[in-house]
Amino acid sequence: MGSQQSSPGGSQIVYSNETPIQFSKDVINHLSDTRDSPNPAPERQQALDAVVQQRIQSEMKRLQEAESLVKADIEAALERENLDREKQVAETDGVGGSSEELRNELEEVQKRADRFNSV
Repeated sequence: MGSQQSSPGGSQIVYSNETPIQFSKDVINHLSDTRDSPNPAPERQQALDAVVQQRIQSEMKRLQEAESLVKADIEAALERENLDREKQVAETDGVGGSSEELRNELEEVQKRADRFNSV
């Protein structure tokens, strides 16, 4: 019933454009120049440059932040290492540990030098 109406008929309708299309030489030259040109238009080049510069800036910022973290880690490790060395020296030496002891020792050496010079 409705199947015959919705099915395509045996004849095909083809429309053809009989009006010729003409382009000016300026349009043809412009299209051929832009297609053959290896360089992008100045506006596009500026946009590309801006994107590249932005990416470079963000990468530099990321690298500087990473560098700061690495420096902080190195400084902390060196500080721990120095503290460990100072503890070891203080534990193994036992002599001359404080500034008061060093001052007393220096006074004794000076007294001996004075006695030696007076003789």
